[in-house]
Amino acid sequence: MDPVADQVLLHIAEWALVAPVPEGWIVHLNDEGDEYFHNYETKQSMFEHPMDEHYRAVRMSVLCMQRKTLVGVEHNHSCRTPQTLF
Repeated sequence: MDPVADQVLLHIAEWALVAPVPEGWIVHLNDEGDEYFHNYETKQSMFEHPMDEHYRAVRMSVLCMQRKTLVGVEHNHSCRTPQTLF
């Protein structure tokens, strides 16, 4: 991400960086000191924050809306938007 060209997207990156883990998830450190996330209900573990996919979808939605605004697209083209922003 270019901080100058993508300035409108920086707030999304900031949200993602400080996002708490969803209910049921806890943060651990492995033996190498790397952070990972574990869901104690589903027993799923992953290195990616559980909300990363959501924030990628928010980013794509904003980019799509910007494209529509810049190009003036108003015909049957719709952007997928995440269900919630938080």
